[in-house]
Amino acid sequence: MAAVTFSRRVLTGVVLIVGGALLALAALLRLATAPGPEAAEIIVIIADLAIAAAFVLLAIDTASLAARIALIVAAAGWLLFALGEIAGLPGDLGTVAALAAAGGALVAAILMRRGSELGPIASIVFLVATILFAVLVFFQILGADLQGVGLLLTLLFAAGLVITGVLLARPIGSRPVAERPVAEDRPLP
Repeated sequence: MAAVTFSRRVLTGVVLIVGGALLALAALLRLATAPGPEAAEIIVIIADLAIAAAFVLLAIDTASLAARIALIVAAAGWLLFALGEIAGLPGDLGTVAALAAAGGALVAAILMRRGSELGPIASIVFLVATILFAVLVFFQILGADLQGVGLLLTLLFAAGLVITGVLLARPIGSRPVAERPVAEDRPLP
């Protein structure tokens, strides 16, 4: 793995936390009556952009070229999601965006699980979150009416992003340094 700077790792974690939290908030606001759905549209655009930015930051620090490419594909999918919220996307382009976001993130999570970019626990959480998102996208592409299950999968994916972000934002090696044994004072000859 390339040397990951502490500040970039923390920044990636914070951006993942923001993206995941805003995605969960938008999903819950869509359930609300007035002003919920209108506010949710703005929040989901910001969430999509934050998740895309987090994937770009992860791509910068990933040593594996295949994982880097997959993260860029996922980031492009999330950017297309944001564009779709702003300007609307034709059905086929929306499907491409969903496949890019889900497929790129899932492939990257699998490849990064083998490496040490995220750490052991964060990589497992990220992998599970991307699997949940891929399942959600798969059923949406098939046209399944998920209703409550779709909301649950969205909230679990968002929670996975937040947890991954928290694990990334933690300082690495924050364990206390072991005390060195002190040499006994010996009398001089």
